[in-house]
Amino acid sequence: DMALGGGQTDHEWAGSQAEAAADALLAGADMALGGGCDSANVPPGCISFGALPNATTQGLIDQTSVDQALSRVLRARFRLGLMDPPHLNPYTRIDQGVVDSPEHRALALVAARQSVVLLTNPDGLLPLSPPPSSSTRQGGFTVGVVGPNADVAAFGNYNGSNPNYTTIVA
Repeated sequence: DMALGGGQTDHEWAGSQAEAAADALLAGADMALGGGCDSANVPPGCISFGALPNATTQGLIDQTSVDQALSRVLRARFRLGLMDPPHLNPYTRIDQGVVDSPEHRALALVAARQSVVLLTNPDGLLPLSPPPSSSTRQGGFTVGVVGPNADVAAFGNYNGSNPNYTTIVA
């Protein structure tokens, strides 16, 4: 929903919710994740594909484009077994004992390390080096974490369940 919401409310490049939804779909966003704004009469500040009926009525997008996006989403859901009865869907039978297992944490760490991309490093700022006279604490850095989300694990609204999450403060 960031692409949808940001298109009108944050970046102001779309003139309406319907235009932001049409632009996002035409740019390749077949599905809006999260947000919970799925009515045709989308309230201000809450933009989703619920505005697509207005977009088609206004001629901002044609029904064929909407149908193609829906077809791609449904095809993926069928291929994943998400439309199968629960007893046939392998994802409903995942043993909770493997959720957040040490093996999966190790694999997630490897994936995270391999996916980090430094796009630019002006003036050789990174990697950080502690100043010669820095704190005697291990690493030599003190980091302040403040604000209302300092002790909140913000995973988004389409995350899995992690029974053992911690925050930098907790």
